[in-house]
Amino acid sequence: MNTDLKLINWGIKLLLVGGESGTQNPDFRKRIEDKWDADLIDANYGQADSVTIFAAESIRYKNGLTFLGDELLTAEILVDNKIVKPEISINGELLLTTNWKNGLVNCERYHTGDIIEVTELLEDNRFRFKVVGRADDMLVIRGLNVYPSTIKDVFEKFLMEYGLDAQMQIHVSKSDPIEHIELWINKPLVSEWRSELELELKKATSIHFIVHSCISLVEGNTGKIRTVIRDL
Repeated sequence: MNTDLKLINWGIKLLLVGGESGTQNPDFRKRIEDKWDADLIDANYGQADSVTIFAAESIRYKNGLTFLGDELLTAEILVDNKIVKPEISINGELLLTTNWKNGLVNCERYHTGDIIEVTELLEDNRFRFKVVGRADDMLVIRGLNVYPSTIKDVFEKFLMEYGLDAQMQIHVSKSDPIEHIELWINKPLVSEWRSELELELKKATSIHFIVHSCISLVEGNTGKIRTVIRDL
């Protein structure tokens, strides 16, 4: 996002997004809110293949998405090839099963492809969660599961500390096992910043990253910057 946008009075007071993994990162959320001078809300989350919207975040508390599909859907989580019920601190792929048969939508353990983290259990089989990434983006490096969201969290804190505006992309080897991983950033970095970022990434993931500066990042078919690229 261009830092000059804040100089324009767009008159926007509320930014509503749907299940975006970055919105539950306080540093990332603050960056966006400061630039747009508006509140950012993870307003809704759903799957068209199951029952459309079934989760939303409180505009007042901004404390994560609340699963509201308790009468319509059963939610389960796939963790290390095991299906479990939602429990606090669990990380895994969200699975959905419809609780009614109407001839229109009928799915059993539908794989959403989204990795979620359960943050709170509520009454009536409801629970609070945040989306931390996509199942197809999860990396297994030397036997360790590494979520791109973890890397993004470190990156956003780094940007906040130095007042920088940049985007990142993760590049790994073309085939498994992954032995080499790089972080590409579309902004020049002085050597001290680069070394500090590599150190913070190592602390958070136990993996050694090589940080590179580049002119542009690889985009997907939709024009959005892809998070993980297998090209090394």
